[in-house]
Amino acid sequence: MRTKAVTLKQLVQNNTACYAEYMMLSQEKHFDVFKGGEICTVVNQLHKSVFYKISLILGSGVLHIGDQRIEITGNSLIFYNPELAYRWESLQQDTGYFCYFDHHFISNSMSEASFKESALFDIQLNPLYLLSDEQTCDLVFLFEKMLKESASAYQQKYLVLTHYLLLVVHEAHQYLQDKTNKSVVTAATRITALFLAELEQQFPVIPAEKHLELKQAGDFAEKLAIHVNYLNKAIKEVCGKSTSELIAARVANEARSLLQQGDYSLAEIAYSLGFEHTSNFNTFFRKHMNIAPGAFKAK
Repeated sequence: MRTKAVTLKQLVQNNTACYAEYMMLSQEKHFDVFKGGEICTVVNQLHKSVFYKISLILGSGVLHIGDQRIEITGNSLIFYNPELAYRWESLQQDTGYFCYFDHHFISNSMSEASFKESALFDIQLNPLYLLSDEQTCDLVFLFEKMLKESASAYQQKYLVLTHYLLLVVHEAHQYLQDKTNKSVVTAATRITALFLAELEQQFPVIPAEKHLELKQAGDFAEKLAIHVNYLNKAIKEVCGKSTSELIAARVANEARSLLQQGDYSLAEIAYSLGFEHTSNFNTFFRKHMNIAPGAFKAK
């Protein structure tokens, strides 16, 4: 007999702490990441949620999805779609990580094939991935990066979190490939994560105090002690974009942020972002934002 699913809101609304947490996620952040045991554990029925969810389980438990009961021994990655009723029954102390996010958070990434072709969106796909020790280490690395970024005061942190989320989804896609290709793909994902971390560590830029040091793909390759062709190949494989495109997009976002602050001249901003001439910066900004920087600043 099918168990009737209730909503997560119905389950937690009688628990003050959990309900406050639910409202915080649903109305304010649109994304959050936790370690196991850091969020309320009163949910013990099949339920649906307004959130997408990814769990990295370190240990054993039972996954209930609809009428299915799946016993899991060992580490696993689980994708949850809002349309499916589910419950996780832990058989030991809660360990691992999980993140919640809603459609507002990923609306700009919906066109990514990796999202559309994952169990997050296609409920016909298997949402469970059993992990090797190496795969577990890769995912722990990504979730720890998300925890650190989520707790930061960086203005563009949710853009960074989207990148990390994409990497987790790519990891799941890669686990479906044969073992011969898996080690190569995992290395590409790890290199991409290291590149994104190095890219983000350069920001925010502060004109006259802190300027951009790593400007080209070759600069990042030297920093990571790998050949630039290897870096370019890894990033293209994982993100579907070139290294230069990712750098340019990040620099453009930083330029926009500096212009919005209104405290710096165009020349100061251009120099801090690695442009020798303001005219080069003007051309770059217009190309990526479809507006001249002077006009954008005056808005």
